[in-house]
Amino acid sequence: MFVPQLNLLNYYFSLAIAVLLPIAAGVVSARVAVDRADEPALTRLKAVLVAALALSAIPLVIVTVGGLFVRNCDYTGGLAHYLMNPVLGALYGAAAGLFLASFGNLRRATWGVVGWWLATVLANLWHFYNNPPIYAYNPFIGFFSGSVYDNVIPITTTWLLYRANTAVQIALLVALAFRRKFVAAPFAIGAVVFALQAGAIGYDMSRAEIIARLGGKHETEHFVIYYDQKSAVANRIERLAADHEFRFMQLSKLLGFEPTSRITSFIYKDGNQKRRMMGAGKTYIAKPWSGEVHLNAIELGAPVLKHELAHVFGADIAHGWFGIPTQYVIMPRMAIVEGFAVALTWTKGRLTPHQWSAAMHELKIAPPLARILDAEGFLGTHAGQAYTLSGSFLRWLLDTQGVERFSKLYRTGDIQAAYDRPAADVIADWNSFLADRALVPLTEDDLRLAKFHFDRPSKFHAVCALEVAGWEREAGKARHEGDAARALELYQKVLGHDPQNPAKHWQVLDALIAANKLDEALTAADALANYKSASKVLQARARARTGDILWMQDALDEAAAVYTELLDEPLDEANHRRLTVVLAAVKWSDVQARDGVRDYLLGRVRGRDKAIAHLKRLAKGAPDVPIVHYLLGRRLFAAHELEAAYQSLGRALDLGLGSVRLQRAAHEQLGIVRVYTNRPQEAARHFEQALHLHTSDGFTARLADWVARCRWMSTQQARGT
Repeated sequence: MFVPQLNLLNYYFSLAIAVLLPIAAGVVSARVAVDRADEPALTRLKAVLVAALALSAIPLVIVTVGGLFVRNCDYTGGLAHYLMNPVLGALYGAAAGLFLASFGNLRRATWGVVGWWLATVLANLWHFYNNPPIYAYNPFIGFFSGSVYDNVIPITTTWLLYRANTAVQIALLVALAFRRKFVAAPFAIGAVVFALQAGAIGYDMSRAEIIARLGGKHETEHFVIYYDQKSAVANRIERLAADHEFRFMQLSKLLGFEPTSRITSFIYKDGNQKRRMMGAGKTYIAKPWSGEVHLNAIELGAPVLKHELAHVFGADIAHGWFGIPTQYVIMPRMAIVEGFAVALTWTKGRLTPHQWSAAMHELKIAPPLARILDAEGFLGTHAGQAYTLSGSFLRWLLDTQGVERFSKLYRTGDIQAAYDRPAADVIADWNSFLADRALVPLTEDDLRLAKFHFDRPSKFHAVCALEVAGWEREAGKARHEGDAARALELYQKVLGHDPQNPAKHWQVLDALIAANKLDEALTAADALANYKSASKVLQARARARTGDILWMQDALDEAAAVYTELLDEPLDEANHRRLTVVLAAVKWSDVQARDGVRDYLLGRVRGRDKAIAHLKRLAKGAPDVPIVHYLLGRRLFAAHELEAAYQSLGRALDLGLGSVRLQRAAHEQLGIVRVYTNRPQEAARHFEQALHLHTSDGFTARLADWVARCRWMSTQQARGT
């Protein structure tokens, strides 16, 4: 009750209670059964059930009373989780205790319950270790979701069917305890059917079953790639396979070795399929000890591939059960594990991890690295902060002390053992490096952008993290389906539970615009733009939305004035590009082109095909307007219409985009198109032109990575591979 997210009725609380409650229920059940051995069967069964349910009620009463002090955002949903995990687990434990006690020995029955529980947990761990799924279904504990970074944990059909299986087993155990063979027979058959269908239902999936469901297989020199052959991934598997090999080359060069075995890569259609099959939805996963990575449908060049492969490379350094540095054999040293991958990936938006880390220190929002290096401290820190700071620290060690000591740190997990100095002294030197503006340059805009990105709590300290994430997911789905009213209702519900969070005000503002409630949206935008606890970046984005609303209301001069004021604000690159486009478009005298671009940019044209058709009509009606061709080119690229995208983006540059931001974005996109079409020399020329137009260290690193890819591709083509 004093641990964030465990102190209210939700999935986390239910899981924590479900770990031990069923053992208690089983032990009590065994004693009740033995003490009442001479009583009728129904009387004993009733006593056992009452005891199990009474034990289940105790934590429920405590957490309910705790609701007077800690807000419970979704008590009904939490109650459903409580029923699914601890209550059914307690009933299973009670049935196990009743069955074991039927043999007449209380001591053996008591230890039998504990042993039974332990055997199921060990079976889960064995399955986790030897197969892709990170989730676990256990008859005592219920459902363990696996990934701590997936916020939405709904009660799925698979979970319901698993608990139906649990109910069948409970009935079977009760029938066997009272020696009712004919009653037991149908439940035994039901239990066998569930066991045979476990993979098909999805609660006990093996590697072979996942491979069979995906259906696609592609092999390269260093990889075996399994992919969903019915998805869009199949159309680009050759490119993705080459991307794997490129990242393999980069990591081998950085670390000075190659893994001893081929790496297995699973590429799923989307996060929903990945969640069903192996347990992680939005989260990308590596299992270093198995030499495998699990990815959503990534695009060519996605940094996450390099990040996850880095974990697999690390398994050749950190020997042990899990192929990662650990404490007490089984406790992962997460800061070193994730810092290692971030250090080797080294692309993180506009700034480098060093710059983001320095900004956090200057803003005084960086948690102490010593705390992050502790396992509990890492999970208790906002993920963006923890990953970035640990990644900067490890990259600094790699660059300044060399790969040999860097590898020793990953192997031992011990800073002092690797660098022959106390950890505090090493951390102090890194802090001094970050404070040196000649080595780690920062601007005021960088600081304001960093505050927006990183000044937020860990999920475990957020308000009703699971419930809010669920409502936000449902709202996003409603918006995608065109139900703006439902989306607005849900976002307002979220805001009601977290009214001090500026990001939730932003969601409501966006939903008001989508619902075409423009007067209310204008009021909300003005309020958010002046909200004291909102970051300067969020305030600037709210003012940009004010401009959008004014444009929708045909107040063109007022909209242009708002957009102009925002030109010097610390928005990210994508928002700055958008601002450049809208500021140009709102001043056009061509009403058809102006309104057409407005409808496209402000979300009034829904759906990929409709958007492309809309932009094509605009381009035909305004053939000499470069921004229209620029927008069309980017949209065509997103639809994988590569040659058409190349022509449109090239046309935009030929006509003269004017803005340096748009020019470098167009050149970068043209380079990516040429990478996709296996023309690395042409691609490199575009990336180099974009490099000449960039000043940001983070974006420069990203473009340099593309140039390196082009050189590698040219070498591969020369070799005929």
